[in-house]
Amino acid sequence: MEYSGEENRRFSAIYREHVEQVFRLCMRMGLGDRGWAEDRTQEVFVTLAENTAKLQRLESIGGWLRRVAINACLMDLRRRSRWRTIRQRLVPTGQTMETPHHAVEQQREAADLRRAIEALPARLREVITLTYLMDCSQAEAAEMLGISKGELSKRHKKALQRLRKLHGRSADDPGA
Repeated sequence: MEYSGEENRRFSAIYREHVEQVFRLCMRMGLGDRGWAEDRTQEVFVTLAENTAKLQRLESIGGWLRRVAINACLMDLRRRSRWRTIRQRLVPTGQTMETPHHAVEQQREAADLRRAIEALPARLREVITLTYLMDCSQAEAAEMLGISKGELSKRHKKALQRLRKLHGRSADDPGA
């Protein structure tokens, strides 16, 4: 792709202004894996370079970059099956793997939960990922998704209800 001098200057300015914020977001989503976060950050700015026509129309380039970063991270997390971490945060067992049977059972439960999470609609899956995998507060997650805290709270509750149902636990189960 060939860009004009003005487009190059604008891209460089946006990069300098937002690269650290995008990188920190990717680090959080990647659980501190620096190489993984660097790769996702690069993906975000490649996407920006491919969409320079959008730059003029965007009200908030920071918001757009956050959205692209979250999407890039979520897609890669799905590909790499990092859902075990989410399972541990959603359904902490507090038990050690005492027997091979227990280890197999935990792996089966993790796979079931991963499938349940993957079966959620994208907007609910995002809420679970942000609040459990990234440990974001509801206010932070709402800001990242560009929705109100009230809407995020509704999605969070709905996601947990669906997960409990899909993962074989009733919504009334206090241990769920």
